[in-house]
Amino acid sequence: MVAEVRYVIFSTQELSRALITAHQSKSQGKRDALPSGTVHSITQDSRPGVKVSITIAPDRSSEPILLDWTEDEVLSALVGFCRATNIPLPAASSKQLGRIRNSLCLIITLNVTEDKFKDFELAIADNTR
Repeated sequence: MVAEVRYVIFSTQELSRALITAHQSKSQGKRDALPSGTVHSITQDSRPGVKVSITIAPDRSSEPILLDWTEDEVLSALVGFCRATNIPLPAASSKQLGRIRNSLCLIITLNVTEDKFKDFELAIADNTR
């Protein structure tokens, strides 16, 4: 069977929208719902794993709100974003986070076995000589 590897790369705005939407749907009717405001900053740390922090400047307060997401939470939010925006993701695929330059991405693999992956790495190495 054919192996497939796809990368879905997210802009800072898409990442922010995915995380805030996931937070709002998770906290519907609860105390940790976000107030209306403006995203002031978004930072990504990849040591170890991926951690994303967003600082929100609320409309009715001078104190900014800092929200942190773990790698699993970011992955879940991005998969939810893809579903909500009709970006197709194979249900049977493996999904993990990656980084391309300064952007987070979903790495989607389907039917990638260890043997196929080694062959892929060797082919890339041969083409770079």
